[in-house]
Amino acid sequence: MLVNAIDENGNFVVWNEECEKVTGYKAKEVIGNPDIRKKLYPDPGLFSDIITNENFRKDYRDFIVPLQTKEGGTKIINWINVSSSVPIKGWQEWAVGIDITDKTRDRQKLIEQERLFQSVFALSKDGMVLTDIDGNIFEINPSALEMIGLNEKEEAEGLNIFKKLGFDSGQLSREFLEYDSISSLNMVSRIKHQSGEEIFIDLSVAPAYDHTGYPWYMAITMRNITEKIKREQELKYALEKAEQSDRLKTAFLTNMSHEIRTPMNAIVGFANILAQQELTEPERKEYASYIEQSSETLLKLISDILDISKIEAGEIRMHNQVFDIFSFLSGLVPVFNELRKKYAKEKKISSGKEKFKFVSLRKISRELK
Repeated sequence: MLVNAIDENGNFVVWNEECEKVTGYKAKEVIGNPDIRKKLYPDPGLFSDIITNENFRKDYRDFIVPLQTKEGGTKIINWINVSSSVPIKGWQEWAVGIDITDKTRDRQKLIEQERLFQSVFALSKDGMVLTDIDGNIFEINPSALEMIGLNEKEEAEGLNIFKKLGFDSGQLSREFLEYDSISSLNMVSRIKHQSGEEIFIDLSVAPAYDHTGYPWYMAITMRNITEKIKREQELKYALEKAEQSDRLKTAFLTNMSHEIRTPMNAIVGFANILAQQELTEPERKEYASYIEQSSETLLKLISDILDISKIEAGEIRMHNQVFDIFSFLSGLVPVFNELRKKYAKEKKISSGKEKFKFVSLRKISRELK
């Protein structure tokens, strides 16, 4: 506790040990020194206020002033009691004060931290919400307001954030109450925004526990992950499409390896027949036309193989055209006859003969209709 007193000339007549400790000035440097007060209070305005109060012989309390120390530092002193009512002869005024420098600085730090928090809270792109243990909002930033589809902070006060996002607020409260070791919970909510768009929100819910281990409020961070979810879905779809394309490509190539054999065998078979000397000219033309037809079929197959990149992109399209089904089937007869001669002992169809015939005829008759 600082204690001092001045005489009618404004000179110190009392200067205790606490005054020495706080200011750095010894009593012998202060008592009777007419210039010391201007060193303690170098601010002219402040010094004038002090002199004015003394002249009017005022009693006052909690007079907080900055005081300059001997080393040039600054101390904040709260003169809790300054009085001109003095029973001691030679005293005009006495004062009792306390050094509140550390307390003042701590308070200033708290104020600065509060301002910083409010700034970060308000400007954060992530939604930030403070609620009671049941999820009732008492503080919310603009980003969170926008996410849950509200325009004004007043609309959110008292609103239950968990119910708004589709969670069981009671269940969450019980989890935090029953398991005091839980530091946070992460959840994803899917809600319909006021714009009509469906959005996904990632939440991190962290309770603040008091000294007894009881959660007394919730700090919630919200992040709109709609674009992230969409990208993941697009990647998943692209992967499935690529896998499907790969399966189609494999099936296509496997099928083509068999399909190529049919026209190739026809070409080789009819070419061998054309080498026979006893053929008539009409027969040669007929077999030559079969070779030409098989060659065209082979070229078409090769063209399809070259278009495999279109299969991977899912861009192969069927090109419909009108043709005479009877002429088409008639043209297949000599091809199958030639294949039958070559593979009669090797290939058999494992199927119900009548059923195979029925299905084939039904398919052709449906196309004719």
